[in-house]
Amino acid sequence: MSGFTALNVEPEDAFEEEIDDTKEIQLEEAFKLYQNALKLHSQGPEYFEEALAAYKELLQSEIFKLPEVISEYTHDENEDEQTAGAAQPDAATVPLLPSSAAETSASSIPQLLYLAYKNRGQFVLDVAHHELPAKGGSRAELSKYYAKPCSESIGDFARALERDDADLDLWKRSARVAGVLSSQRIARFCLESVLAGDDEDAEQTIDMSGLDEAFAAGELEKVIEVLEDDLSRLRSSNVKVKDPLLAALRKTNDPYSFLPKRADSLEYLDDRYRPLSFGVAEVSLHPTAGDFCSLGRAIQRVISDILDGPTCLGSATTVKIALPDSQFDHQETEMSSPDAETSNARGRALSDIDPVITGGPESVTNDVAMVDSPQQETPADANAIANAETGEHEHDGSDEAVDENTIVVRTAPYQPPEGTVHIPRKRSATTAGNEELEGRTKSKRLRARESLVEITAREDEVQPEDPQHFQDQLATYEQADQAAFDVANSLLAKFQLNIYLSAVEARQAFWQGSPDHEAEGAHRIPEDDLILLGDLKMALKSWSDEKGQALIQGHGSQDFPDGSTGMSLFLQHSKATSARRALPPAGSNEDAFSSTVKYINGQPTNIYDAAYHWLFSALVTGEDSGGHFVSSYMRESWSEELKQTVVQLATATDAYLLDTLRQSHSSLAADNQVQAGVKTTSIRRFFEFVQTLFELHIEVHSSHNSPSDTAEDAVRIAQDDRLRRWANLTDDFMQLYLDRAEKPELTDTLVLRFIWASTTHATTAEEVDKNHVVLCLEDLKAILERAGASPIYLPNNTAMPVISMAAVDQEISRLSTLDFFTSVFDSDNSDPVAVIEKLEPILEPTSGLVDTHTSGSCTPSGHTAQAEQLMKFLECGDAGLKLFLWRRLQNAYTAISYPPKVVSCLLRGIETSFHELRTIRHLELDDPDRHISILKWLRDIDELMLKVVIKLVNESNAFECVDEAHLLSALGVVTGIVRLLHGFVVYEDSVRVGQTTGPQLKGAASYKLYDKSKDRFREMLVRAWTLQYLLLKEAAEQDPAAYPRATDDLAEYLGSVHHMLGIRHYCRYANKSFLKLAKSELGTLKTQQDYSADMSQVLFDLYQLHFITGIGDRNHGCPIENMDKKTAAALIPIIMQYVGQLNMKDILKSDLKGTIEKIQSALGVVKSTPAVSHNKRIISAYLKSTINANDLYQSVRGIGDLQTRPVQNDTQSAASQGWYFLLGYLALAKYKSVKRVQPTPTDDLDVAGAFFRQDLDHANDKWETWYRLAQVYEAKIEDDLIWNSTKLNDSRGDIALLERQAVHCYVIATALALRTADDKPQTAQKVEEMFAEFGSRLYASSRPPLNMEAFKTDKNVRYMSSIVDQTMSKQPYYKPISQYTLWHFAEYLLSRKFTDKPKPWMTHYTRTKCLWKMFQSPANRNRVTAEDVVDAIVEALGALPKKEKSNEPVLEPHYKIVSIVHKMVKRRVITPTLGQEYLQATRFAHGIHLSDDEEGVEWESYVLDILHKLEHADKSNWHHRITARAAHVLYDEDPTVANALGAKYEFTKQIFTKTMTIQVWKPENERPGRHYVYTSRYVTFFAHLLEQLGDRVNLDQLVRRIRRKTTDFLDHAKIWEEVVTAFVRSLRRLGKIPDGKERMVFDGMNHEEFTKRSEQLGTWSHEPDTSSVYLDIMKDGVDLKRLNNSLMKGPLIDDLIGDSYACLYEEYVRQLPPEEQPQPQPPVLPQGTFINMTTDVAQPVEEDAERSRLNDLLRAQGDGAADGPLSVSISAPVGLGLQNSSHQVPSAAVQADAPRAPARPGRVKTVTRREIQRKAEAAIVKPPPIKTPILGKRPIVEIPLRVGLDSPLDKRLSEAREGDADGSKASSRRGSMQDSADGEADEEDDSGSELSEVGEIDNEKKQLINELQKANERGDEEEEEADDAGDEQDEAAGDGDGDGDGDGDDGEDDGGEDDDQQEEEEEDVDDDDDDDEEMVDAGDLIEIQDSPDNAGEGEVQE
Repeated sequence: MSGFTALNVEPEDAFEEEIDDTKEIQLEEAFKLYQNALKLHSQGPEYFEEALAAYKELLQSEIFKLPEVISEYTHDENEDEQTAGAAQPDAATVPLLPSSAAETSASSIPQLLYLAYKNRGQFVLDVAHHELPAKGGSRAELSKYYAKPCSESIGDFARALERDDADLDLWKRSARVAGVLSSQRIARFCLESVLAGDDEDAEQTIDMSGLDEAFAAGELEKVIEVLEDDLSRLRSSNVKVKDPLLAALRKTNDPYSFLPKRADSLEYLDDRYRPLSFGVAEVSLHPTAGDFCSLGRAIQRVISDILDGPTCLGSATTVKIALPDSQFDHQETEMSSPDAETSNARGRALSDIDPVITGGPESVTNDVAMVDSPQQETPADANAIANAETGEHEHDGSDEAVDENTIVVRTAPYQPPEGTVHIPRKRSATTAGNEELEGRTKSKRLRARESLVEITAREDEVQPEDPQHFQDQLATYEQADQAAFDVANSLLAKFQLNIYLSAVEARQAFWQGSPDHEAEGAHRIPEDDLILLGDLKMALKSWSDEKGQALIQGHGSQDFPDGSTGMSLFLQHSKATSARRALPPAGSNEDAFSSTVKYINGQPTNIYDAAYHWLFSALVTGEDSGGHFVSSYMRESWSEELKQTVVQLATATDAYLLDTLRQSHSSLAADNQVQAGVKTTSIRRFFEFVQTLFELHIEVHSSHNSPSDTAEDAVRIAQDDRLRRWANLTDDFMQLYLDRAEKPELTDTLVLRFIWASTTHATTAEEVDKNHVVLCLEDLKAILERAGASPIYLPNNTAMPVISMAAVDQEISRLSTLDFFTSVFDSDNSDPVAVIEKLEPILEPTSGLVDTHTSGSCTPSGHTAQAEQLMKFLECGDAGLKLFLWRRLQNAYTAISYPPKVVSCLLRGIETSFHELRTIRHLELDDPDRHISILKWLRDIDELMLKVVIKLVNESNAFECVDEAHLLSALGVVTGIVRLLHGFVVYEDSVRVGQTTGPQLKGAASYKLYDKSKDRFREMLVRAWTLQYLLLKEAAEQDPAAYPRATDDLAEYLGSVHHMLGIRHYCRYANKSFLKLAKSELGTLKTQQDYSADMSQVLFDLYQLHFITGIGDRNHGCPIENMDKKTAAALIPIIMQYVGQLNMKDILKSDLKGTIEKIQSALGVVKSTPAVSHNKRIISAYLKSTINANDLYQSVRGIGDLQTRPVQNDTQSAASQGWYFLLGYLALAKYKSVKRVQPTPTDDLDVAGAFFRQDLDHANDKWETWYRLAQVYEAKIEDDLIWNSTKLNDSRGDIALLERQAVHCYVIATALALRTADDKPQTAQKVEEMFAEFGSRLYASSRPPLNMEAFKTDKNVRYMSSIVDQTMSKQPYYKPISQYTLWHFAEYLLSRKFTDKPKPWMTHYTRTKCLWKMFQSPANRNRVTAEDVVDAIVEALGALPKKEKSNEPVLEPHYKIVSIVHKMVKRRVITPTLGQEYLQATRFAHGIHLSDDEEGVEWESYVLDILHKLEHADKSNWHHRITARAAHVLYDEDPTVANALGAKYEFTKQIFTKTMTIQVWKPENERPGRHYVYTSRYVTFFAHLLEQLGDRVNLDQLVRRIRRKTTDFLDHAKIWEEVVTAFVRSLRRLGKIPDGKERMVFDGMNHEEFTKRSEQLGTWSHEPDTSSVYLDIMKDGVDLKRLNNSLMKGPLIDDLIGDSYACLYEEYVRQLPPEEQPQPQPPVLPQGTFINMTTDVAQPVEEDAERSRLNDLLRAQGDGAADGPLSVSISAPVGLGLQNSSHQVPSAAVQADAPRAPARPGRVKTVTRREIQRKAEAAIVKPPPIKTPILGKRPIVEIPLRVGLDSPLDKRLSEAREGDADGSKASSRRGSMQDSADGEADEEDDSGSELSEVGEIDNEKKQLINELQKANERGDEEEEEADDAGDEQDEAAGDGDGDGDGDGDDGEDDGGEDDDQQEEEEEDVDDDDDDDEEMVDAGDLIEIQDSPDNAGEGEVQE
């Protein structure tokens, strides 16, 4: 272990050596691992896995990584010196060891290594033996199985023997294992090591002393015999082991008996070790498809295996072709081959190849070749060959059949490329000459082949049973197509273009290939377009994944458009184009195949000879019995597979072919017969063979040198050398051919091919001058021209596909323009101006682009020769180079930011691409290639269309560089594209309706790709229609004269094309480009016709916006787009256009409302700018200001405005178009459209007001916005007034504010309307309606319940100083407007007329009321006459609707004229006769006679008859005023009891029920809030009637009803006081109870006497037989007090209770016996008080002041007067007889002056008012019953209640107060739980009247506490009857008015509310009879004030 030494400590001189014992520890650990592995090994197979892991861990331990572990052999064999050096131990780093430790390690490590490797080798064999699958297999199987384990095991044995070579047993084991591996050399070495040991002397005598040596000697002898080593056998002949001993040893000493026995003959598991001198192997070739191509593949694979080394075959291996006998049942074609002299040279120079072992289990393939040894074939061998030929390659069978003399060579499996067409071996019966009999049915294959002949005439689609069914389904699509074609053709007519004349023509052109041209003037579709349509049809019907990829990817990176460089495109463009290639016919190579098979099988042929002959058959012209036939290379277009096979085989055998052909050339050149011309044919064929191979190598070289090729440099260099050698060889054969030819001709195909190939080769050589090449080409051109040779086509050579004059010209042009294009394609050329100067002259000449399809090669004059040559070169080639140049020019213009030229380049690119589809080059392609090509070009065109459409839409000057000629060419091309793509539409329509079956694909991926392809077609179609529209629009702008109605035509184009695309759900494709274009264009085109329906459909498709139901809402399958703020703002004009076509009610019901909401949601909230905020403050301040009368008068003269700031922001546009006004108007209309029967939220009004305010914040000069905002405030006022009177009673100021805001809005609206409104009839009608509503608002605000609150100006005051006395005072800014002035102004507004349309009756009716009020006003001064009033109401009657509902007639004007005329007659304004004449205006007065006798005219009867007739017409009982007017007519004239009964009868018919439920509803035409006014009047008047009639029962019910209906009356507290006063008066009158009776009885009474008698009185009153009217009145008084609950202040009710108790007291005392009657009392004290004071009445001043203060305080807390004197309170009503009489004692004020002596310490207790009240309440309360205790199961625990809020008294009082606070709750039935709670609260509430005297306040408090405790103990006390049976019946009968509550909520009416209190008073003043003066004056004289603190307290909730 290493030690630690401190740096700051000096080391000692003497130190102990450290001993490093790491190696010993590692060795010890290794031994442990070894023992563990050995233990697991010995435990058997169950532990083999663990043992394997243990051995692995052992070999990876640290001890095996030591340097000394490396053996000497490893050191010697290691060539890396660094590694060897690292293996040597470093003496400087090896720690010192003691000698003992070193010796131990040195001896233990080798021993461990030896044991580890030895036992691991044994373990590997044991595992293999255990895992042997078949124990009884053949020796070959066992050898193959044990090969790998034995190889691994012998390696471990070798490592062990390297450490210890003295182990003889291990040597024997190694020899045994080597025998299994067939390694006789290793076995011999191991056995010799056992015998010889370490002695290297060869002459040593073999040691045979042991059994191991004897066994080894026997085994060695056997090995020598197998090796046939005779020399060694002779040398060891003297050493022999006895045979018995050897046999015994072999039975016992075999270390591995389970291994295969040693073979008796020499064998090889690895064929690479088999000597080649044994014989030539033979290979059987099995072509997979049995055709020429598959044979070539088989030969090529064998040669590849030979070259790559994975096979035992060599160049000398012979081959045989194994085919079925049926393969040769046809006529054989003999092909002559080169003569014997030349063929003999092919069998030389075969290179030796080291064989490798094959044939393992993993190498089973399809092609099997059998290699035979030269020994005689056994039957087993024959079976093996037969199995191999039939393709049986199973593991077991093949191993059993193959012997040691036969091996199986298996090559890698061949999988043909996808899509390869396998030509069947079996030929047709017709070709074989075996025609089938007529009666025999042909096979499916033959029938399918015959059906292909008629494929163009009869499609293989299923014909429907009823074709008309499909026609009906297609009719919709055809109609849409026809409309689109008609519109587009009309626009294209100027350019003499059209798409299709009809949808039928389009269908015929697609399906039949040509339309019907029989009709005169029929449209002729270009032939090229018909061919393209046919190709598209065939592509769609035979769809495949390849076509899908072509359409999705286009040319992509594999072709020229995007993935190629400019130079590669130039080179590709310069290639000559071959003629149309034809697919090889079936059996086209059968002759070559049969001849090749015959040649190979006819004689021993090695693999290279077979390849030579196969290539010769494919490339050389053959001969048959009929003469020569052209070679396959020249005759047909090879498949890619065949061409690849030819090229690969020619490359693989290149050296062999060169050597063989050179030998053949030498032989032919030296042959005399050839010189004599005998064998000229052989020379020609050899020359053709060499020439063809030369051409193929030129093609390979050309592909390697292309810019897009990725071949390595070494491959290119090798190909250059190869091409050069073949060029030389070809030149030699050319010379030989010309020398031996009899008559060489210029038209010789081989000569022309040689010249063209040599020239092509020269162009590829860098050392050849270009001018020389041009001269060669010109010579070739001259030769061709002089010879007149036909073009020579080489269909299988892309480098030189055709030899013709045109090809020569093109090549010359290419070479001439090479420098120019090299400069153009220079990557460093980044100057856009230079690019433009170079390319534009040749791409865009002055005369425009030359149409390659029609104008040939003509060029414009005026250009240089180079430019003309360049243009000619471009027009003669394909489109790839031109597209690249256009894109280069486009990029240059993009770099200088000139979009018009970019658009021009894109359009030229589209034209170039589409013209390519019409060229001969494209049309002569094979059908599959042409189908793929058209799809790729369409994809490229689509990319260009996408870019150009984006540019045209976004750039305003996009067409600046597009002239008329350019526009014509672009339109022609785009029209052709639309025509072509419409074929897909026709096809998909047919598939959609089921007329045609779609393609049948395999797999979900294919269907997904097909769906993507269809989407691509749809996107192309949408973009094509979009681009055509943009071009047509530009054409219309360039030549307006040719398009007189251009905007309408363009709009029709958009609509019809949109419909055509939409019904097929195509609109959503191409990112909805057409939809977005249509939205933009339809919104900007100024058309004469209306295209709103088309616009609606566009917006519906884009944003799902609905406008008008049934118009523009067809589902086109478009996904909804999210609308942004900008788009929403752009849609506002369109929305407003639709809004102008509908009224607001229709908008609310239509889908347009949802559209408006979507747009507003997208617009978002208006952002407040400084200008908007300023305007908002100005408007808000104006609306809250007071009303100035001057503003009203100025408004009708058009004067009035607000000074606001102009707003400039993004919302100003929306506001200027009326958007916010529309939103507000919609919300307002929505609110008004809902009929409300109960209170609902007014959110819609808030929203409407907010939007109107936003509109005014942007611009306040919009009169209609002010008008609608006034309507919003009107609706809010109505909502506050209509449901209950809570806001009228509590929030009158809020309502007044709303009134002012409405009036201000009307003022501004009136001024703006008169100043700025237009003169349209609709506008005039709106202004007239606004005037009417304005006048109605002014009149309503002047009448109750509003009462001019809005016109008060006292809140806005200013300080003024008086000129006289210089005092300061507050004065309003201006005086408020008077009522008469307001009525006059309202009448003026109502009388204004702006249209000829009659005014509604309501306007005349309101104007009548204004005139009537003016007529009655003292300020009238005869300005308004009675005739004016009557004329106005007659006009209202005349304006009534002619057709009224029978059950709901309009009665308000009829009633009003009756009421007005009656009042006029009663006031003697008119005579009754004149009144009758006026009343004839109403139909209800017809037939009623006015009686006239000597007593006078019976006017009342006449009016009553009319009123009764009106009542009869009011079948729904809405018009309560008719009934009230009849009652007043009866009573007002003569208020007698009889008339009172008649008036009561009138009221009880409709208004008051038997239970005193008030049935007053708001009629339809009554102003909101008026029915509360009428209800209050009716209650007051009816209470007076009941009081006069003495109807105590009904009056009692009325009192209870009114108390509970706090929200049904205006000024409920005042109404309550009046009714209660009347009720108290009626009770006093009933019991004849005088005022002040309480004082007269109890004043000066002794307290003890009073206490005694009151207790007796209470007992007497509780007796059942007791009956007294005073007791009943007192009970009613107590109930009334409880019901009042502090609502009415004052001692009125307490006085009634006290006086009635005094009367009851006297009544009780009078019935007592005389002896029990009380003695006379002393005279009344002078001060008139109940307090019996001492002799000295003088009190201290301080005490008197304190008493007075407490009396005042207690008076405010209770209903009754304060304790003390029983004098009438100063707040008692005056005029009711409740004041003190004149004979009563002087007042307290007088007595206060009397001198008073100081009080004595003690005083006598007196009778107080509070005590009297308590005794009265106790007299009517029954004592609680005595409860008898009942024994129960559980003890009863009584918990006394705490006095306070938890007591029953306080709890019920608190509930009562909480209930009264909610005044809007409805009443409950009497007798219910809620009503009984009221009764309990009334019974137990005695607070407020039981107040003690000041002097006795402490005692009284104690007494009150005792009373409360007693009340708590009576918790279970039974409730006293709250009401009598009549009350219960009334409450059960109903609480309402027909709708449930009697509050008049159901109706709406305004009729005749002019009959108010002021009017009644004026009428009463004028009347002579003042009998009801007391009733009238009561409301004026009784004034009971209520403090604000007590307002609303004490209201009882029922």
